[in-house]
Amino acid sequence: MPMPESAPVAVIDLDAETAREPVSEDRSTPDPSSRGLWRYAAVALASAVLAAAVTFWGVQRWLTPEAADPIRDSAELARVMEDELSAELGAEPELMVTLGVDGVRSSLEVIPAGRYRVGLLCGVLNVYGDAPERVEVYIPMAESPGFLMPCPSTLVWAEEEPSYTEDTAMELSVDDPEGFGAYVVHIVFMAVDA
Repeated sequence: MPMPESAPVAVIDLDAETAREPVSEDRSTPDPSSRGLWRYAAVALASAVLAAAVTFWGVQRWLTPEAADPIRDSAELARVMEDELSAELGAEPELMVTLGVDGVRSSLEVIPAGRYRVGLLCGVLNVYGDAPERVEVYIPMAESPGFLMPCPSTLVWAEEEPSYTEDTAMELSVDDPEGFGAYVVHIVFMAVDA
């Protein structure tokens, strides 16, 4: 039986000198130092982008102050406002009445005898997106028993300086015509030297 013809088998010459094909002049081998150059360029570019992003983030964080948590409790708002008042007044008021905390809208107070400047400060809770445009504060005084004041506000002084010859009991109250309800009003009585 004759053997089937098979494909010719390649012969490998182990002699290195004769096994190598001559390199033609038009085909040049790439320089081994330039093979990984694109990798270095890609790493350098990625490093530069990362450094720029971290620098931008750091500068942004440094220049932008931390946002304070909004005050959502009327008692906390009252404490913050008291600190502001103490810093602004520089002295203890003769009497300070806080209205609006926990829904308290009026207070019966005894005003000691003397002459006073009356100051008002209104603050708004950040619970809702909007706030009352103004609140009405009622203080029994001769000329102007009611004050329609913006809210929130800075410290506002009444033009009238009430004078009492004896200790006087009076009701101080606040009303929000819009029914908003999330505000705190401080009423301060500062003694005026006669």
